[in-house]
Amino acid sequence: MKRSGPPKRKTPLKRGSGPKADPTKARAWQQRSKPLNKVSEKTKARNQELKKATDKYLKDNPECELKASPNCAGTAGEVHHIKARSVRPDLVCEPSNFAATCRLCHDEVENNAGWFDGKRKKRAWED
Repeated sequence: MKRSGPPKRKTPLKRGSGPKADPTKARAWQQRSKPLNKVSEKTKARNQELKKATDKYLKDNPECELKASPNCAGTAGEVHHIKARSVRPDLVCEPSNFAATCRLCHDEVENNAGWFDGKRKKRAWED
């Protein structure tokens, strides 16, 4: 069944209606029951330290070290924590716990638990 154009409205739109005209009719995502929590100074300092450490590691290791995906981009843009941040919070900023990855390989490793244990394993497509 072909259409002759976009569907026709049954009732015309009223001028001056909608959330822009009436600020009380804001979208649901704009109405928060409570404001977002502020980031503590401790968390802010930890995040800055992690950012510096990962940036330095990526500068020193610009290529993807994992090569987990057959579509690997080759250029690293992210850092994978070998030991999970939740398991070993003391190793979060430790470069020995980093592996430079591209987005595709990082997704592959994160979605397949146990794929990477600090040593490169043979990948499925390398049989």
